[in-house]
Amino acid sequence: MLNILIGTGNKHKFQEISIIMKDLKNMNLVYADNIFGITDIIEDGKTYQENALIKAEAYYNLLLNKGYLNSNRNLNFDKKNKINNNHSNINNQVNINIDYIVSEDTGLEVKCLNNEPGLYTARYSKINNMNNFKDINNNNNNYENKNNDEKEAAVNLKNSNSNINIDNINKLLNNMKYKKDCSHDREARFICWACVYSVKNKEYKFFHGELNGFITETLAGTTGFGYDPVFYVPEFNKTLAEVGEEIKNKISHRARAFKKVIDFISSKS
Repeated sequence: MLNILIGTGNKHKFQEISIIMKDLKNMNLVYADNIFGITDIIEDGKTYQENALIKAEAYYNLLLNKGYLNSNRNLNFDKKNKINNNHSNINNQVNINIDYIVSEDTGLEVKCLNNEPGLYTARYSKINNMNNFKDINNNNNNYENKNNDEKEAAVNLKNSNSNINIDNINKLLNNMKYKKDCSHDREARFICWACVYSVKNKEYKFFHGELNGFITETLAGTTGFGYDPVFYVPEFNKTLAEVGEEIKNKISHRARAFKKVIDFISSKS
């Protein structure tokens, strides 16, 4: 039985990854926060691959420093910190050793914004040195430039799905609104780079996935997380937040990268 540590502190990502990898045979998935609690890893790489590797090596060092790589010592989870999930390949038990660490870094790149937010996707609204095309972007909770319907939709979405970062979305839409090139070109892509790190020999391999689409002018849909309500997928004529989790976890950038991860790990077992 292979035990795979999913190197993320984002429970929504872990849940999504666990669904994508649910058909793996003879493998257990372990949520990093169940072992270490909330872990602050500085992602200062210049590429998605570098950030994915930074996370994998950070979790390896945590395992090493806590003595969990000693075959005589097994992992001791904080059972109160378990992820509620019904997928059978998620392990919330003790007495296992980690074989692989799988981490990833993802980004949203918008063509007319010179591929912003990119590496800063998760913290876009907090980065002050990136493009701000109007002063309103310095206050990301300011909705004065929206009409009443847009305000109500944004508030309802935030109330119905706390996983959506309205501040990031608001900054993105405002920047696009005041950038001339974005008036006729709203192309965008989600990118995922996954890193499979072997605990035994400290070797690693990267796997890539992309999803192309467009950024909408208004929010639509209530599922998913991050920028899903404004990422339009032409194939389905819906945003990622509208297509539903089942479809998203088959077509997303993360799904495409992790399907390659599954094939690679399966070939090694």
